[in-house]
Amino acid sequence: MIDFYHAERQKGIQLQSNPYNIPNLISLARLLIVPYIVWLLLDDDFALAFYLIVAVSISDAIDGFIARRLNCQTIIGHYLDPIADKALLVALYVTLSYKGFIPIWLVITIVSRDALIIGGILISNILNKYIKIRPIMISKVNTVFQILLIVYVLIFHLMGSWQHHLVQDGALVLYTLTFLSTFASGITYIGIWLRNIHKSS
Repeated sequence: MIDFYHAERQKGIQLQSNPYNIPNLISLARLLIVPYIVWLLLDDDFALAFYLIVAVSISDAIDGFIARRLNCQTIIGHYLDPIADKALLVALYVTLSYKGFIPIWLVITIVSRDALIIGGILISNILNKYIKIRPIMISKVNTVFQILLIVYVLIFHLMGSWQHHLVQDGALVLYTLTFLSTFASGITYIGIWLRNIHKSS
């Protein structure tokens, strides 16, 4: 079973039980604004969508800083923060794929990896197995590539240069790097999950 509380206590972090604080409200706001950003992209208002994405990204750093600075990290915050991040990324990839900027095969790969991870978490909880969640380097690299690709698409579309052959070549490179890092991180997480299940059985 996944236990964020135990994992953070091992790192010397005392999680608070009261969920009503500024960092959690910021995370909740990030989550609630995702549908509006999707609507803006579907309505071809890429400029406002881009500014909101930048604001959301900045707020992500701010809420983490406030939580650590004021020692108000909470159990729900450790779930809410990554959920808000993942919801935005997946929504952006699905929407940009629908608009024709990102190939569907890449979106399927990303969503499938996330579904496998969530499925592993659910199975572990059903089996009452303890699994330590730790960020791995390839997953961090994958997140960087995912974000870079979104920024790349939005900036060059706003500049009116998306159809330029050099821009398309750059996009193909980012498609490939994002796919490879997504696939590698998915395989790595599956291996970690299998080892943990075996150890706890």
